[in-house]
Amino acid sequence: MITFLKVLLVFVIIYYLVKIIFKHFLQKFLNNYNSNRKDFFHTQEKKEGEVTLEKTEQKEKKHSKNEGEYIDFEEVDEE
Repeated sequence: MITFLKVLLVFVIIYYLVKIIFKHFLQKFLNNYNSNRKDFFHTQEKKEGEVTLEKTEQKEKKHSKNEGEYIDFEEVDEE
């Protein structure tokens, strides 16, 4: 009977330790996540009337000059 109580006591202690540790790490993770989110959205804010220009990279043309030549054709009316 005493060994059962010892085992039960060990499980209860382990349960509460895991609960406290998990709560501590979860709070740190959420605080870090929220501060990163706040920083991201704070840098995105622009004042009213402010104009910004963002240049995008120009993509290379998919067509090359080695593909062949364009041949114009005429439609023929079939009667």
